[in-house]
Amino acid sequence: MRALVPVLLALAACGPSDPVTVVTYNTGLAPNFVDGAASRTPLVGAAVATLEADVVCLQEVWTPEDVAAVKAATEADFPHQLWPEGSQSTLPDPACTEAELGDLLDCVDRNCLDQCDEYLDDCMLDYCGIRFLTAEPSCQGCVMANVGGELDLIRPTCTTSYTEYAYDGAFGTAVLSKHPIVESEHIEMDATTNRRGVHHAVVDGPAGKMDVYCTHLTAVFSVLPYPREEGDWDEEQRAQVRTLRGIVDDTATTDQIIILGDFNTGPAVGEDIVAEQEASWDILQSGYTIPYVDGGGACTWCGDNPLIGEGEGHILDHVLFRGFEGGATASRVLDEGADIQVCDEDTAGALSDHYGVSATLTP
Repeated sequence: MRALVPVLLALAACGPSDPVTVVTYNTGLAPNFVDGAASRTPLVGAAVATLEADVVCLQEVWTPEDVAAVKAATEADFPHQLWPEGSQSTLPDPACTEAELGDLLDCVDRNCLDQCDEYLDDCMLDYCGIRFLTAEPSCQGCVMANVGGELDLIRPTCTTSYTEYAYDGAFGTAVLSKHPIVESEHIEMDATTNRRGVHHAVVDGPAGKMDVYCTHLTAVFSVLPYPREEGDWDEEQRAQVRTLRGIVDDTATTDQIIILGDFNTGPAVGEDIVAEQEASWDILQSGYTIPYVDGGGACTWCGDNPLIGEGEGHILDHVLFRGFEGGATASRVLDEGADIQVCDEDTAGALSDHYGVSATLTP
């Protein structure tokens, strides 16, 4: 018995594992797609650096310049970071004929020359939507893949080849951690227009080693056409959800599993939160605890967000977990207003078109 005393004392000194706090946040740093991206980049980096979190999953940091800025702003607080390398896919056959693309771009020139770059895509759909929607799927895809680029480059690009992915094939996601990442991998998923993938990081955190998965799934657009000959946005998203579930089952190394990201799907909550892609959500959430949803959380994609301005409220950003037996709490974060610039004019806005979700899990 006496020999066991030092062991028992050592175990008592260790005590229970500490809680783990994780955050998912879609930064909306999508130039020419979400307003004010250039002016919001330094604000987003500074805000993320202040998060009281062990691990953060970011989405929509698309450009090399924004990646460098957010990394520089957050490295002191989150010294362990994963940013996947993107890659463009360019098919040799022209995506558009000179006639169909010329007709579209001539319409844009006639109607949108006085618009700044941030309003150009909306202007194109408002005035030239029929020309865009009647183009071949490959042409639609190449035009969509050049979002954020210079309009003058679309014609030589899409009439000589087929550029498949926006933002030069970037994934836009990152894992930031206060604690060592002892293993990691990035697994690409089939996707259209934007590359999609899953970060898998084994983090040695306050609760011991845990498997963290960070992702951003395809959105189901109601206006933009699906630029492939077969399938649609909804089918693509559901396939990604199934792929994600399979990745977790095949690669998890611990019993403590956390999945974070903007999934572009979520349930109805109370009277104010409208469901989005319920079939995808049913597949995604099965077997997991979702503290923010279970606690009746507010919208993370909100019609009253100044960067959205209309529409219903949805919860698209989630923290899902299993293997943490001590309970969980969750809250919305990074939902404050911000003074930004849109088309060189000062305006009241927000840090992003999404709000973040923070969850604290107890082993």
